[in-house]
Amino acid sequence: MYKYLKDLFIIFTTLFFTVIIGLYLSFFNFGEENIISIFILGVLIISTQINKYSLGVFSCIISVLTFNFFFTAPKYSFQTYDPKYIITFTVMLIISLIIITLMSKIKSHIKVIEKNSKQMKILLDLNEELQKNYTKDSIIKSSLNKISTIFNKNVYFEKYCPFIEENEIILRNFNYHIFSENIYIPITVKHKVQGVLYLNISTFEESDFYLLISIVNQISIILEKLEAINEFRNAEFQIEEEKFKTNILRSISHDLRTPLTSISGSAHSLLTRTFSEKTTKDLILNIYEESNWLVELVENLLSLSKIQNTKFLTKQTELVEDIVEEAILHTNKEIKNYNLKINIEENLTVKCDGNLLIQVLINLLNNAIKYTLENTTLEVIAFKSNSDIIFQVKDNGIGISDRDKKNIFDSFYTKRKTSGDSRHGLGLGLFLCKSIIQSHNGNIIVMDNTPKGTIFQFTIPN
Repeated sequence: MYKYLKDLFIIFTTLFFTVIIGLYLSFFNFGEENIISIFILGVLIISTQINKYSLGVFSCIISVLTFNFFFTAPKYSFQTYDPKYIITFTVMLIISLIIITLMSKIKSHIKVIEKNSKQMKILLDLNEELQKNYTKDSIIKSSLNKISTIFNKNVYFEKYCPFIEENEIILRNFNYHIFSENIYIPITVKHKVQGVLYLNISTFEESDFYLLISIVNQISIILEKLEAINEFRNAEFQIEEEKFKTNILRSISHDLRTPLTSISGSAHSLLTRTFSEKTTKDLILNIYEESNWLVELVENLLSLSKIQNTKFLTKQTELVEDIVEEAILHTNKEIKNYNLKINIEENLTVKCDGNLLIQVLINLLNNAIKYTLENTTLEVIAFKSNSDIIFQVKDNGIGISDRDKKNIFDSFYTKRKTSGDSRHGLGLGLFLCKSIIQSHNGNIIVMDNTPKGTIFQFTIPN
């Protein structure tokens, strides 16, 4: 009603000023054609301001009658004596109607363009917002919130259509279903129904309906893209995993041959021949050392398998002192030939998988023993820095060259063989350490010790 009264006000106000200008021109003896032009201009102004086409037609008729009343003889009367005015009125009315019709069509096109532009912006904003989500649940949740905001309606999502029993079969065969003033739209990914979105559409216009369908289609496209990305990542991960397993098997088959041959040879010699006490002790020691290496290898492989299946990680708060003590107990027995220093901040705790962190310290200590002379100092340090727990394993050994530091944590890297037991070259220990620390969202680095030796430092966020 308000818009209707507003349009009437615009019509009569414009005609009022048109009459004033026409009377002014008539007073100064301007021709009737000029006054007609002013009235046509008035109709044009009215057509740009009002909304209803019927009122535009009404304004055309009123304009012609007003011109007849004020500017044709006899003035101030709707009668006319000159037949030529019939043609003038007709042409004037036709021109006015053409103007009103054209302006009405232009306005309609502008409204359509504005509506399409608005819908396009909504879809672009939705697409941009959904691209920030990386899980199916978060995409659906964000979509429901967006649709609810756009249409000011409560929006619901169910994995199964509430009113259809065999929903999976039926939903595949319709794009939407309207039931009791609610619209039900299935969200599908690769022809598989993920669920049904529904809301009340009792106050919807046709454009709202099509916008909703477009939004749901957009959601399906984003979900399909997400699934494709996940499938690609899984395939890529499986390829890398198979490649890694192949490399491990290749390395194990080669590196197991040496210790097993040594153990078998030593055992056979002890069984078939009699040796001096010293030789017998050396053969038994060789079996013991090779067996320890095999045990260490198996422990590393088991830990590596556990890391690759992150669901088996059990993180809980552990006392750092207990972790270090347990690691020392399982370190190479030769550690008793070193001056071992322990420097741990009092009552220090860390949230981690305790068994895996123990394996890291065992590998680092065994590595230090392997490349450090006996009767030198090994040191284990642990302290808190901000919210991180920092561990350090220091030795006074031969150190690591800058070239080797770049690759020291790579799998199967065994460049550093200038001392220690160089027969065993699998190179999994430090790679495993890096993998374990990364599974805890931490990092590990290697540095030079002063005056000589190496410092391995790793950080665990607490």
